Amino acid sequence: MKYILKITKYSFIIFTLLAIIFFIIFYTYSKRLNYSIPKTFKAEFIDTNGEVFLTINNTKKNSYVTIDEISPFLINAFISIEDKNFYNHKGINPIRIIGAMINNIKNGKIVEGASTITQQYARNLYLNSNKNFKRKIDEIMKQTYFQEKYFKTEICIE
Repeated sequence: MKYILKITKYSFIIFTLLAIIFFIIFYTYSKRLNYSIPKTFKAEFIDTNGEVFLTINNTKKNSYVTIDEISPFLINAFISIEDKNFYNHKGINPIRIIGAMINNIKNGKIVEGASTITQQYARNLYLNSNKNFKRKIDEIMKQTYFQEKYFKTEICIE
């Protein structure tokens, strides 16, 4: 029993150190990235059958509104649904990631994601929606850059 506790203790220490090293390298590398938020966008709204039923973009002035023109109730509803802790984290929500991993393992498939608003924004601007590890790493790298360069209101609204 004492031997198992020692192995568990040292395994935990090694895992923690590796995780810290990984995040330091990741953070350092992401600081060197230079992504900017584009001034134009295209959004497609898809129904439950996968059909595009509305496409909008902001290349026409009549499709763009300022933050002051959006109801704070709508903004708060969006944040509440998508990322309750948007203003309290640095773009990654580890507790949500662990919870999503547990639910996905329980169900034996991906039933829940853990992307923050910043990660979703990075994915929608620069990436595709493929569910793979490389895309997720790219998404995290880009959101780290956004988080450092832009205010939360710029990320949420731009």
